[in-house]
Amino acid sequence: MKNIFFNLCSFLGAVRSFALIGIKVSLLFLVFSLNLLQAQTVSTPVISAVSGEYPTKVDATITCATAGSTLYYTLNGIDPTPSDTTVVSGATVTVWRPQVLKVKAFKAGELESAVASAISISPAKWRWAIITSQP
Repeated sequence: MKNIFFNLCSFLGAVRSFALIGIKVSLLFLVFSLNLLQAQTVSTPVISAVSGEYPTKVDATITCATAGSTLYYTLNGIDPTPSDTTVVSGATVTVWRPQVLKVKAFKAGELESAVASAISISPAKWRWAIITSQP
């Protein structure tokens, strides 16, 4: 009888341990999920230049509403990464020839922004068009 009682106590102790581990894992998952839900997304950069014809180049102003974000851009049509050239919010990027300007914002602890794009084309005169940002 004593042996059965000891085995029962051991079994209940093991069940209790597994239950506590399960609760801890569930709580960790809940905290991780809540952190993902609370993560802010960096605002999509804005490319400002009047659409129209330009004789030689376009100076596009780049801005981002998220304070402290770092803006990266490319002129080759590839989405920017943190290894690309940076531009300060409010500064301009000069586009000289037919190119696709893409800008993306990053900030530590937040989700990266969508990509903002603009294109210049030049059949006879420079033309400039702002393209809707990619989600």
